[in-house]
Amino acid sequence: MEVVGADDPHGFPTATPPATAQPGSPLEILRGKRQALHAGLHLDLAVPRWEQVLGCRLWVRYGPGSPSVLANAIEKAEATKEKDPDWLVIAHATFLVEACQAVYTLPLDIERPPADIPGLDDYPQFGPELAEALDVPVRSAVAVARALYATDGDLMVAAQQLAEWSAQAAGKAETDFLAS
Repeated sequence: MEVVGADDPHGFPTATPPATAQPGSPLEILRGKRQALHAGLHLDLAVPRWEQVLGCRLWVRYGPGSPSVLANAIEKAEATKEKDPDWLVIAHATFLVEACQAVYTLPLDIERPPADIPGLDDYPQFGPELAEALDVPVRSAVAVARALYATDGDLMVAAQQLAEWSAQAAGKAETDFLAS
């Protein structure tokens, strides 16, 4: 009989030690495929209105956004809507912040970013480095995300695009995983 973990909020059975994967075994192959699957899941969104100012395109690379992150952010923000009329924008900015992998630029003649961008791990996210580049005070990652987008409407459109893509990516990942 399995015992439910006391610290597990979902009531899943307590974790057992991971099995050692033998070279070439199905378990080892599965681990490799899962890593490859996650490495390819990203969405690059151009940030509108920056081309004329920068002379290049400003992009944000996002990983799949979590529906639970968005739901929790909306729930939290909605609780403050009496105090903050921007509660819905804050919730969507939180969703973008949680999924952000990098903020970067590319020349205008590049219409779509390549899947593999060298050194992408070194590019800023919504944090102090980007706040400094935008010349905005660092209050929070959400404030930095809002500063990057010229209007709250632009931010909301990006969050909607990310939410739609994330839902499609989750379905495709599951289909690809089951097919392999």
